[in-house]
Amino acid sequence: MHTCRSLIAELSAAGPDRALALLRELSRAAVGCAHAWPALHRVCDVVVGGEAFRVVRCAGCAERSIVERIRPEVARPDQPGVPCDLTGERLRRWVAAEEESPTKEDVDWDKWLA
Repeated sequence: MHTCRSLIAELSAAGPDRALALLRELSRAAVGCAHAWPALHRVCDVVVGGEAFRVVRCAGCAERSIVERIRPEVARPDQPGVPCDLTGERLRRWVAAEEESPTKEDVDWDKWLA
């Protein structure tokens, strides 16, 4: 099982060919979960060699990261999602707040990371 931080670190250290192979492997092996947003949330989109993948994390599944294939036209690699550094109790508080009252604008992550 990859944590958000370990997956991003491994992808960053890999060259394009290794990153693509890893993303393909992880997307084939992905086991879904029964949780919905915000517990299951987008971390980032990755486009390598014309193929697109979404990295999601589930706060309800021990913060497990999941890699899913997505269509390249829906990928948003320039728009980060929920930060990997938001973990543990801080992540659970953000999930609870979003469940109660979803944010309509960009989230001030500094507020949640403090």
